[in-house]
Amino acid sequence: MVASSTELALDGGSFGLAQQRLTVATPLGDGWDVRASATHLELDGFRPQSAARRDLGNLRLGWQGANDRVTFLLSDHNQDAQDPLGLTAEQFAADPRQTTSQATQFNTRKTIRQTQAGLSWRHSFDGAGPLRESTLVAYDGSRGVTQFQAIPASAQAAASHGGGVVDFDRAYRGLDAKLAWQLGPADLVTGVDLETQRDDRQGYENFLGTTAKPTALGVQGKLRRDEANRATSTEAYAQLQWPLAQALALTGGVRSGRVTMRTSDRYLANGDDSGDLAFRYTNPALGLRWTLMPGWALHASAARGFESPTLGELAYKAGGGGGFNSALQGQTSRQFELGAKWRLATLSLDAAVFQADTDNEIGVLSNTGGSTVIQNVGRTQRRGVELAAGWQVLTGLRLQAQASWLQAEYRDGFGSGASAVASGNRIAGTSAANAWAELAWVPGWLPGELGLEWRAVGRMAANDVNTAFAGGYALANLRWRGSLPLTAADSLELLARVDNLADRTHVGSVIVNDGNSRFFETGTPRSLLLSARWQHRW
Repeated sequence: MVASSTELALDGGSFGLAQQRLTVATPLGDGWDVRASATHLELDGFRPQSAARRDLGNLRLGWQGANDRVTFLLSDHNQDAQDPLGLTAEQFAADPRQTTSQATQFNTRKTIRQTQAGLSWRHSFDGAGPLRESTLVAYDGSRGVTQFQAIPASAQAAASHGGGVVDFDRAYRGLDAKLAWQLGPADLVTGVDLETQRDDRQGYENFLGTTAKPTALGVQGKLRRDEANRATSTEAYAQLQWPLAQALALTGGVRSGRVTMRTSDRYLANGDDSGDLAFRYTNPALGLRWTLMPGWALHASAARGFESPTLGELAYKAGGGGGFNSALQGQTSRQFELGAKWRLATLSLDAAVFQADTDNEIGVLSNTGGSTVIQNVGRTQRRGVELAAGWQVLTGLRLQAQASWLQAEYRDGFGSGASAVASGNRIAGTSAANAWAELAWVPGWLPGELGLEWRAVGRMAANDVNTAFAGGYALANLRWRGSLPLTAADSLELLARVDNLADRTHVGSVIVNDGNSRFFETGTPRSLLLSARWQHRW
C-alpha cells in the first residue's frame, strides 16, 4: 500500500538546465491508493538552436483486493525542442559547438504531444486447479508530431516530394491477455497480444513563395502530402519453464503472429501512393540454465526473431519522394548466447558471448534534412563478448565495471545512395569496444556517497560505406549524493555531479548515412548538475 507523502525536487545545471518535479501519493481507503506527479524542464543547450522545453504529467490509481490488483495509469507529455543538426568533419574540427547555417535559416525544430491511458487487472486464483493467475492489460493513446526540417526549397520542386514539414497525428491502442499455469513442476504462460495504430500524416513545404524564389523559410507552406497509415498486429504466445533436474532448468517459448500495414493516399496531385503489406511469422526460443554449485551458473539460449518495418520507416521511398515504401520487407534473425554468472559474498562476475545473424536487415539508405529513407540491405552479423564485475573492496568502498566487444558487419554488399557498400563493412552507428567503471566510496568524515565514473567508447562508423568515423573517447564524471533527515517526517536528498570532468571534445552521437555528410553531433562539454529533493511523510 502506498504511504502518504509529498515530494518536491528542484534541479539546476549548466547550459540553462532547470527542472521542477512535484509528486503526491496517498492511500484512499478500502484498498485504493493514488499517486500523481508533474515535471517541468527547460534547457538552453550548449549549441545555438538547441533549446528544449518539456512538461510531463502522470497519474496512477490503484486498488488491491483479496485476489485482485487493478491499476489505472494516465500520462501526458508535451515537448518542444530545437534541432541544431549535425556537423561535417570539417565543421566539427573547426568549432564543435557551432550550428550549421541551415538549422537557423529553417528554424529546425520538433514538437511532440502524447497522451496515454492504461489499465491492468491481475487476478490470483485459489490454487485448486492448474490455473494460477490471469493478467489483462489494455492501453489507448494519441501522439502528435510536427517537425520542421532543413530541406532546401529547390529540393522540393519535384512533384513527388513530400515537403520539408512532417506533421502527423497518431492514435494507437492495444490489449494483452495472459494466463499463468502450474503444471506439476513446470510453469506455463499463454497469451494473446493485439495492437493497432493509425497515423493521419501530412507533409508541407517549409517555406513561402516558390521553390525558385522562397520569401520565408522555416514556416509551414503548401500541402505536399496527405495520407492515412494503419498498422495492425495480432499475436499468440506461450512460455514454459521446466526444471529438468535439481540443478538444470529449461525455458522454451514460441510467439506467432501477423502484421498488416496499409496506406491510403489522399493527395493525388502527384499520383496515388497507396499501398499495403502483410507479414506472418513464428518465432521459437529455447534456453537452458545449469547451476554448477551455489553462486555459479551457466546458461545457453537460441532464438529466432522477426521484425517488421514501422509506419515511420515506410513513410519515404528512394529518390526523395514521400509515399508508401512498398519495397520494404521484414527482417528475420537467429540469435545464440552462452553465458556464466558467479556470485560470492563480496564479488560478482558475469560473462556472455553472443551471435546474431540477420537476413533482409532493415537499414538506412539515406538521411537528408531529417527525412530517412529505409531499405533492406541483405545479410548482417553481430557477434561479441560482454563482461561485468562487481567487487565490495571494503566496507563503504565498491567497484563496478563493464566491458563489451562487438563485431557488427554486413555480409552482403549493397547500394547506399550513390555509393556501394562492400561486404565486411562495419554497420554504421556501432563501435567495436565500450567500457564503463565506477568507484563508490562512503567516507566516514562526509555524509553520503562519493562516486567516480569512467566511460570509454570506441571509434564509431558514421556511414555504411565506412568513409567517415567518429573518434573514440573516454570521459570521467564525479558525483556526490547524500540524505539529511530534517524531522521525523521530513528528509532532504542532495545530489551534485560534474560530467565530463576534463572537458573533452567528443562526438556524442552520429546521424547515420547523412546525405549532406553532417554526421556528427557534439557531445556535452563539462557540465554541472545540482539537485535537491524534499520529502514529507504524512
